[in-house]
Amino acid sequence: MVGFLFFLLFIEKLYFFAMAQDKNKSESANKEAKRSDDFQKRVDAKKKVIELARELLVSTTEDEFSKLGYEQVEGEAGFYGNGKSYGSGSKESRYSIKIEGVTNASLTKKIQFGAKRMQSDINFELKENIISIEYTTTEAGFFRGVDKEGIPYTLDKTISIDVDNESQLKSKMKDFFKMASKK
Repeated sequence: MVGFLFFLLFIEKLYFFAMAQDKNKSESANKEAKRSDDFQKRVDAKKKVIELARELLVSTTEDEFSKLGYEQVEGEAGFYGNGKSYGSGSKESRYSIKIEGVTNASLTKKIQFGAKRMQSDINFELKENIISIEYTTTEAGFFRGVDKEGIPYTLDKTISIDVDNESQLKSKMKDFFKMASKK
């Protein structure tokens, strides 16, 4: 009897959560809550910039490592109980790149080279049609020293680009991320 009551309670909760999810996916009937075309255009532009940034962050970093003669880690770090693999593990003199981002305002680039790790934070801010991209490395880069020109490996730079000019946007972002990858 008690088992049957738990079963009914379980079914009721499933029904409640299913109804809540369907309600959240439906469009609002309130005309004031709908997005304007201009706002939606900015949201789409920022989404496009972030997708481009994801691609360029990986490709420019891979290019820099391959120029130095390093290879990417292949394989898995381990397996879950269901048989799916996770991670890429680490190997001496090999690298892995992971781009993370939960919001549409920032990304995190994590590089693992052997047992060493480096993290960079990339923040995006769109005002009108100008996107500002801020690239910051953690203070761990400071302890790596300076390059040939005496410039520290830490990086804290910002660029601003017009999102309406797609060729200029891609070119400037690629140059910016390439410069950051050299650090």
